[in-house]
Amino acid sequence: MARASTAPDFPTATVIDIDPMPPTGFAEARRVAFWVKEILDALGLFSLPKLSGASGVHVYVPLDGRTPFARSRDFARWVAAAIAHLYPEQATDARPVKERGPRVYVDPLQNLPHKTIAAPYSPRALPGGTVSMPVTWDELAEAEPAAFTLKSAPERVRRLGDPFRAVLEVRQSLPDPARLPRPERV
Repeated sequence: MARASTAPDFPTATVIDIDPMPPTGFAEARRVAFWVKEILDALGLFSLPKLSGASGVHVYVPLDGRTPFARSRDFARWVAAAIAHLYPEQATDARPVKERGPRVYVDPLQNLPHKTIAAPYSPRALPGGTVSMPVTWDELAEAEPAAFTLKSAPERVRRLGDPFRAVLEVRQSLPDPARLPRPERV
């Protein structure tokens, strides 16, 4: 995610894409998202979850506009590897689908200039008209993708405001992943 008009080579956020592989589902993806939050919190980084509108979760780490895509990608790889190391039975960072097994895939590769990801509030081409919805961490604890639809999303935003605004306003830099240790359970 970058501002194409002003800084196309510098992302405005690092995205940790959390995708459950069958037979796992949203409940498992949500659990992994909270593990990602623990790691980010331990590093002093603000983050915000967004339901993909399907079965996954995207965790956004806002950036200061001076972090190049390569560092964003490397940091996301470090987070994905850390989660796979800490929770090998539940999560994987293996890129080949055949190597993932029935675990949640933590995908760091959405942090490249040419990659796309479901934008906040965008409708998904799925039954029920679900929407890719930013939520707070407190909301994520009980959120379900089916609750956020083309019909319910506008009223929710009118009532509660835009939680994604923080991703556009918070400015922070990432630590150098080459200097980060492999985390132990926090």
